[in-house]
Amino acid sequence: MDFRFSQTFGHLQQEGYLVKSSLLSGFDHLLKANFSDDAYGHFYSAFFHLSIGIERILKLAVITSHMIENDFKPLTDAQLKADFGHKINKLYGHTIKIANKHSLEKYISPESESVDFELLEFLTDFANQARYYNLSMVSTPAAKESPLARWYGLAMRVLEDEYSFSKMCKDANKLFYEPEQNMMAGYTYERDFEGHPMTYYDVTLRFRRTAKSAPYMVWRLIKLLKPVYEAHHDISMTAHEIEAAHQQDQKSRPRLPTIPYMYEFFPFLLATRADSIRRKRWLPLF
Repeated sequence: MDFRFSQTFGHLQQEGYLVKSSLLSGFDHLLKANFSDDAYGHFYSAFFHLSIGIERILKLAVITSHMIENDFKPLTDAQLKADFGHKINKLYGHTIKIANKHSLEKYISPESESVDFELLEFLTDFANQARYYNLSMVSTPAAKESPLARWYGLAMRVLEDEYSFSKMCKDANKLFYEPEQNMMAGYTYERDFEGHPMTYYDVTLRFRRTAKSAPYMVWRLIKLLKPVYEAHHDISMTAHEIEAAHQQDQKSRPRLPTIPYMYEFFPFLLATRADSIRRKRWLPLF
């Protein structure tokens, strides 16, 4: 048995490890992120890891799909940059087409203004410009919505959808008298996203809603990436069928494996809703 692999196989394998680590680290940082001094940084770490991981898992699908259709010749860097750049939303739409080309199940891109659509837009903006938001506001102040404000708005939409608006109101009502009972009524030094002073109630409500929404945000991201997992599965299987046929036709000139089973790097994308919401840590498990 020949245990050799092509150089391309090794590079794709390493990219799989990179993407896996980026996505799982993003999930973990998202679960730790909140509006407190010791947790603010986790938001930015989550955004960096997720934007990198999602962009690269999508580019892997685009590259390997092109390879199996073009005698295993990959797209060039220039082609990738010209066609997609860091446009995660555009990459996602193209990957959905790839998934539909190879799969019996048909997938559709998120509808405009839906939460999933806005999540892709957020990550696209962060990958291209919003990651520089704080420095840009120092050098050139402008009326731009901060990444944290935008993410919180998306998180509340997801929480309302997944957890329910009535439960959110019930939790808010329960909290109403808690600051006074703890002798912490009144205003704090914290500011909301528009710069207005926040009461202890406002601060606590935002903190608890953010923590409550985090597992649901992870679930929405996993659900968004499930078609991408299926695309990688089908591409990998097709690649190895082509390679097996090549070995039979040209026994004297064996072709070394070129594309790994990429989907095996991402078993966590098969997580159910219940598992996704319950899980507190991701990276150590995979």
